[in-house]
Amino acid sequence: MSLREVINYEVPIYIPLSYSNRTHKICKLPNGILALLISDPTDTSSSCSLSVCTGSHNDPKDTLGLAHLCEHMILAAGSKQYPDAGLFHTLIAKNNGSQNAYTTGEQTTFYFELPNSQSNGEFAFEFILDVFASFFKNPLFNPLLISKEIYAIQSEHEGNISSTTKIFYHAARLLANSDHPFSRFSTGNIHSLSNIPQLKKINLKNSLNAYFKNNYFGENITICIRGPQSVNILAKLAISKFGDIKPKNSVEGNNFSIRAGSFRRSRSAKSTGDFSKKDHRKLESFKILETVWEEKYKNSKCFEHPPGKNTIFINSNKSPVIRFLFPVSDKNTRFTKEDIKIYSHLWCELFGDESPGSLGSYLVSRGWITKCFAFTSEFAIGNIGLMLELELTNSGWESIKDITTTIFSKLLPSFYVKNIDYLITFLKEQNLIDIARFLYQSSEDIPMEECSNLSTILQENLEYLTPSNVFKGFKSLIEIDDPNIDKYENSEANMQWWIGQAIKFQNFLKSHMNHENTRLLILGNVKSYEVFDKIEKRSEMYTDFFYEFEYYTGKVDLTRDDEPYAKSYYEFNFPTSNIFLPDYINDPLKLQQLFLECSLKSKFATLRPQIQSEPTKRLPQLVSKNLNYEMWVLKEDPNFISDNKSIVSFEILGLGIKPSPEATIHLEVLAQVLFIITSSYLYPALRVGYTYEIASSSKGNVTLRFTISGFSEGVYTIAKTFVDTLKKIATDATFLSKDTVRKARILVRRKYEGASSDNCVKLASIGLLIVLEEYMWTLQDRIDALELTETSSFKEFCHLFWNNPKRLVLLIQGNLEYADEINHYLNNNFTQHLKVSNEDSRPTICLYPSPSTKNLDRGTNTFVSYNGHQDDPNNSIVYFIQTAKRNDIESMTLTFLTEYLFSLTLVPDLRNKKQIGYIVLGGLRVLTETVGIHITVMSGGPAHNLENKINEYLSYLQLQVLNTFTESDFRKILLEPFLALLKQNSFNKLESSSGPVNLLNEIVANVQNGDNYTLNNRQMKQHRKIRNKIIERRFSFQDEYEMFDIPFLQGLTLKRYLEFFESKISIYSRQRSKLSIMITSPMAEEDIVSRKMFLQLEAFLKIKGFAIKSEDLKSIVDNSKGSPVLLIKNLFTSFRRRNEAFKLGAVVLQEISKIIIVSFKQRYDSILGFPLHKNEHQDIEKFWKTDIKPIIPLQGLPDPNVFRRDAF
Repeated sequence: MSLREVINYEVPIYIPLSYSNRTHKICKLPNGILALLISDPTDTSSSCSLSVCTGSHNDPKDTLGLAHLCEHMILAAGSKQYPDAGLFHTLIAKNNGSQNAYTTGEQTTFYFELPNSQSNGEFAFEFILDVFASFFKNPLFNPLLISKEIYAIQSEHEGNISSTTKIFYHAARLLANSDHPFSRFSTGNIHSLSNIPQLKKINLKNSLNAYFKNNYFGENITICIRGPQSVNILAKLAISKFGDIKPKNSVEGNNFSIRAGSFRRSRSAKSTGDFSKKDHRKLESFKILETVWEEKYKNSKCFEHPPGKNTIFINSNKSPVIRFLFPVSDKNTRFTKEDIKIYSHLWCELFGDESPGSLGSYLVSRGWITKCFAFTSEFAIGNIGLMLELELTNSGWESIKDITTTIFSKLLPSFYVKNIDYLITFLKEQNLIDIARFLYQSSEDIPMEECSNLSTILQENLEYLTPSNVFKGFKSLIEIDDPNIDKYENSEANMQWWIGQAIKFQNFLKSHMNHENTRLLILGNVKSYEVFDKIEKRSEMYTDFFYEFEYYTGKVDLTRDDEPYAKSYYEFNFPTSNIFLPDYINDPLKLQQLFLECSLKSKFATLRPQIQSEPTKRLPQLVSKNLNYEMWVLKEDPNFISDNKSIVSFEILGLGIKPSPEATIHLEVLAQVLFIITSSYLYPALRVGYTYEIASSSKGNVTLRFTISGFSEGVYTIAKTFVDTLKKIATDATFLSKDTVRKARILVRRKYEGASSDNCVKLASIGLLIVLEEYMWTLQDRIDALELTETSSFKEFCHLFWNNPKRLVLLIQGNLEYADEINHYLNNNFTQHLKVSNEDSRPTICLYPSPSTKNLDRGTNTFVSYNGHQDDPNNSIVYFIQTAKRNDIESMTLTFLTEYLFSLTLVPDLRNKKQIGYIVLGGLRVLTETVGIHITVMSGGPAHNLENKINEYLSYLQLQVLNTFTESDFRKILLEPFLALLKQNSFNKLESSSGPVNLLNEIVANVQNGDNYTLNNRQMKQHRKIRNKIIERRFSFQDEYEMFDIPFLQGLTLKRYLEFFESKISIYSRQRSKLSIMITSPMAEEDIVSRKMFLQLEAFLKIKGFAIKSEDLKSIVDNSKGSPVLLIKNLFTSFRRRNEAFKLGAVVLQEISKIIIVSFKQRYDSILGFPLHKNEHQDIEKFWKTDIKPIIPLQGLPDPNVFRRDAF
């Protein structure tokens, strides 16, 4: 097999301006694999993704989750060529890379990324790519590892159970067509992958082998490889590593040989040769997903029409949410697949709108919702859902009938009869916005994530998506290089074309947004409140077997009299002309010219010398300052083709206002008030790609911060809007209404309700900040302050904040055209900072010091315990060991080295071998003034047991690992790889196993609006880090991972490191400073076990054909009070009363006993530390001690405020 047999597709590809230095190639390998290759000379890493057109919709009915298990086993169990189990994960960790995989209904994707490094002249990426590719040729499904991977899947599932997003997706399955594979549980868990196969005598290894053979072949696979190498070198890698994956119709044992010296210039798809027509088909003819799945589905739809039941009511104590689901199928419809792709995208923009005249704006004004989301969900090929999700207030929860009537009787009819010119304006403008947002988007932060996205997109129908849109991911009405771009010119013919498009879109709405085609998913306290007066076909209350939520279903009549709206004067409308659209975006010809320049630059990139280069790190410059003000600027890379965007942050510190829970809450309410007043006006800016954040200080001092991004002129307009609104709030006594303050308080309360229902790992991590940071008030302190906040006290605070002296920090990144205008507007209308002179003999003095951190005393071993959310059965712990002050570089360097040691041992030992929890993280943790090392675990076991297991691990690490090192071992195993990691500048790769370093940087702003990708891209993260460094007065602008003493490390000895470990980390040290935050589920242990037992027994009895009412079985389980013996006895007694005891028999009772034992092991194995196989991991069990105690006894703190009272 040679490069001559590779077919290159010479197609134009739309790319953002930020990609113009890259080179792209799409090609097909002789075995049918479609590949996308990306060469970027600035990449500091290389990455690869492989997608297979198979997923959970191919699961056998008796082995739900098999596709997911296959995904796990492929990477974990080795291959014929590389048989060592876990080799891939070891190599990734050793070379400081990252890897991941996921399974959907129709696709399975594997991807990884490595820093560019060489060993003995060979790039590690090339070798690991060979290991990776071998898994898709001859995988070894080692039966000894199957149980371990099932446990890992169970861990994932346990984490999903409390996720509202996962609950909603599963609820949609419960309303779906039961004959379609979408309706089935897909993740897999211990029951579906272990219990059921055991009961039905299914050999999982044989099932995995059969599944792999049937689905993993060349024509089913797409790959994406990205790196600094040239596309020709990437093509050689593609064919040499993946070219011998067998195609579907290969003869058993047929081997493809790769001849040395065969890499010659390959031919393009348009050339002629010896290949069949099939080999030379156009790229547009590829539709891998449709080819594979349409045959399987046989025209079956995910949702039946009309539905038997259209509503599911999910009982939950979380904040109420309603989700409208409008199924769209490409079967039996007047709309083409291309139409559906285009119009579903436009639908999201229209119904997600929050500007005046929109549904979102109306529902917010009525006080019924806090947020409106519109998005699409792909259930299966040819089956999507238009999803409208509303986060309800308590008033909205009681007004769901009015909300549904608003949508069907008021909103939709108005869209059908409105002057069509409004719709045409929306369509034309949205098309330009889509093009502009794509052209101006920043480059993908994580290369392997981009690769994983692209390898999945390659399997779509490329005729309707078009190959040009691979990077964009969707098709627009008119593409930027389309000859139809002249449709924007005013002429009669062009107007008729737009009218036709508008009418077609209206028909799309009529066809899919109607009473008969609607499904409702309602989450809230449905037990205590009847949402609808009349529900047909209402079911009893069930407990879902897999996600364990209670629910009932029924059919709701969504047709309703329009009488309540007889006196309503609200006028729904399409979005009007966008004032935030810059002139050069409003001109399609200018956009087209910009696109052509970018495309030409990328096309001829191959002609430039391929010199690998890292992006230059740019530091901010202080350009102006006085005693109460600093202005910093950060210029972007001058080589970047687009320089007309800015990110602006300005932070205002109120001087002389005492930090307190009340002040913090007033600032949070103020942020929400600003959002409520300005959100409708600013929403058009979000459509264009602007973002904004409003936040009080994460550290609790009296600070208000704004961050705005987008085109520079619009950023200036948004900044002025906030300042003008704030001025009215503070100076005009008649401007602010009580209703606005009430709504703002609701939003703040909703934020804290959401925070309290987070998973227990997040709660424990935030708990650490609350205990140790001076102004990080407890949740109860904040809620108490919120209860005391009234309109009068809020206005008084705003007046005080406005009139008191202030300190301003202004940071402008990117385009600086409006820098001076923003600075002077803030001065003239808000801060008056330019009036303060550096020579002023009486400077404004901040009366209250900056926030500080509790410095734990030596010899501390204490804990604080909190209750988790009432619906979360899991427990967690953050075990924090303070090691240094932040300015102690030597101790920080040793702490970093300890994090690296954890990355090599913590997850393999604690999670994989000891299996103590679902989530195990460990690494550096940076606070305001101190640093330390943390171990974070989430598990079903009690938090105190997790504390003991962590102590055992630290003892094992010290006595059986470090104490056995020689000086040579220390340097070879630990120190030299760590130094190599620093040299590669890829230490942040460890965050995947350690979690975020600085939790204060992770706290989300009180108000955050705009595209989620833009809010979290590399540019924005960099901006936040620099802004925080300026606020903290850390002007070296080093990341935490850059604060090393390299010369000290180079001379470090084992003796010196052991001194540090034995003093700071060891459980046998009297000098150690350690604090644990424990989150305990409020659910009784007996209730958790009983619920799981009930669900598993119910499923088993149904499989065996035993009829027993759910309430009767639940009563039997509850009365057993967690006793397995009593449960079996009660179950036998129940069937004997019904003269059915003979049915149970000895065999069935024996199987029931196994289920009960598995239920207990599932809950308690991780607590007791039992491995799933007695012979597995004997090496660690041999040396692991379970009877150890820290030399300093563990003591509980009376409450989380104890340090705040005593230390600050």
